[in-house]
Amino acid sequence: MLADDAPTDLTRECVQLKLGRWREELESRGLKISRTKTEYMWTGGEEWQETVKLGQEDIERVSSFKYLGSDTSENGNLDAEVSNRIQCEWMNWRKSSGILCDRRINEKVKRKVL
Repeated sequence: MLADDAPTDLTRECVQLKLGRWREELESRGLKISRTKTEYMWTGGEEWQETVKLGQEDIERVSSFKYLGSDTSENGNLDAEVSNRIQCEWMNWRKSSGILCDRRINEKVKRKVL
């Protein structure tokens, strides 16, 4: 299931109906949905306490997850995404700073790093 295809209906019945259809379509084509790894995140304004089932099993509700390299949070907070990007840039700087700051390395080699 793609994030663009996520069910946006606010009723549990509509969400479960769509999940059932997706499961049937995927399984009819030989694909299987991992019921233990499947999870959902609620991003609506109102709190939704109802459980969602896929077949007979409850789907776990999470407050954040990573999708296509981006951290997504149910409250719309970007703190996890910002800190992840900062950490990635620091790691890139640490990798290249050893070469860029070393006086023994030729300038031509340093230009190739940049």
